[in-house]
Amino acid sequence: MTNEPYIAFFEKQLDRANYWLAYAEAKNAAIIALNIAIVAAFISASFTYNLYRVAGSLLFIASVVSLISFWPFLASVTIPRRKNKLAENYIYFGDIALVDNKESYIDFIVDSYFSGRQIKECDRKLVSDFASEIIYNSRLAMGKFFFSRVALILDLIALLLVIVQFLVCA
Repeated sequence: MTNEPYIAFFEKQLDRANYWLAYAEAKNAAIIALNIAIVAAFISASFTYNLYRVAGSLLFIASVVSLISFWPFLASVTIPRRKNKLAENYIYFGDIALVDNKESYIDFIVDSYFSGRQIKECDRKLVSDFASEIIYNSRLAMGKFFFSRVALILDLIALLLVIVQFLVCA
């Protein structure tokens, strides 16, 4: 393996993509843990008001949504996507997820950060594999963040219902 700067860049970028993926999973795990604790508190306190039941149901649904984010999506290739907007920041996982394919991503990186410097033929496969994993993990992270956003919205609605019920009963 060579000591080319673009190899180090792609290695670091893969580390970032893996971090974003782990962070998204941690968010979903936290939502699940919090929701289960709140639902358990509702059950043990024997809250019988309808809004508490609805809130508990929403928290349960939010937990299921977060659980879905842990479904293993395994593939060794990135599927080209039709994008709604152009990627602007090739380090940010949300923009990387929009890139059509690994060749485009490699070209964007080389042109933007390495002044169009050519990748050595002996490094081409390694860079290609890094780019494929970076794009794939960025797309996975985007999906996991989507699920956490949906679960959080459900949690906020449940919280609002609990507050309304508390004010009505007070």
